[in-house]
Amino acid sequence: MLHDLAELPTNFRTKSRTRLLARVTVFLVVMIAFSFCAQAQKKFDAPIEDKLLSIMNQARASANLPPLTADKRLNDAAAMHAAEFAQKGQITDQFEGEPNLLERLRLAQIPCASAGEIMLMVADLDHVPEQLAHNDTVKQALLNPKFSMAGFAAIHSGSQLFIVANLARPFQSLTMDEVEESIADAVQRLRTDKELVPLKVIPMRQLRGLTCGMAKKDSMKVQPVNPYGSNYIGSPTQNIRNFVFTTFDPATLPANVNVPTDPKMNVMSVGACFGTSPTYPAGTYWVYLMFYGK
Repeated sequence: MLHDLAELPTNFRTKSRTRLLARVTVFLVVMIAFSFCAQAQKKFDAPIEDKLLSIMNQARASANLPPLTADKRLNDAAAMHAAEFAQKGQITDQFEGEPNLLERLRLAQIPCASAGEIMLMVADLDHVPEQLAHNDTVKQALLNPKFSMAGFAAIHSGSQLFIVANLARPFQSLTMDEVEESIADAVQRLRTDKELVPLKVIPMRQLRGLTCGMAKKDSMKVQPVNPYGSNYIGSPTQNIRNFVFTTFDPATLPANVNVPTDPKMNVMSVGACFGTSPTYPAGTYWVYLMFYGK
């Protein structure tokens, strides 16, 4: 949910035809990949995923790292890439016309702070430990201490076993500083897409307090913040835009957060708080995002 404090209630903007066509194209690619992978994986018994998880956790244990936990949604994301992998027979992060890793994770409804992917071509599972031990690129992902979840897809094609492992760090493991940084990064990416210079990010701790208050009250009604108070120096302008919203994925902004294009609005401040409420009994991120000029 999202509200723009400047003009409550705010209607969501209709997505452009170009963006819609792009999403339809991605959807078709994903459906084709799922179909191919589902047919290919019928050759395997279900425990292969458990065996791969066990092998990789043995490698992490040897490096004194905590074990990865299985997440079936990550299996779906891995399956998208495994289908292309088996067809093309080459290791690459992204095949032509295919969503990238983070897009595949979001299509599989897996919001995460960061992710890595391991791709292996082996004759059988017995050769997996050797690949894990001697491939520096694979080791970098497998031994990343921030990753705590894993999912797998495996396809047998010809004499080769094609394996894709997706590793992820859930947002719940982030500090609030990291969550706020993730939200700010999402804004900067949108500005980069529009060929705009990045905004200056000014910390404003009072915003985090407001968001925690929103969670306690289970309400996004909050008094708009004036960024030109005594604690903030500079030449004030009237260009202020305030947004409050909840999200399960801080790296993705709601559709109706209007990232400013006016050069007079060159600063942003963000506050976030993870909290449970009657509306969100499992918890969500409550966010206050403000654009202004200094």
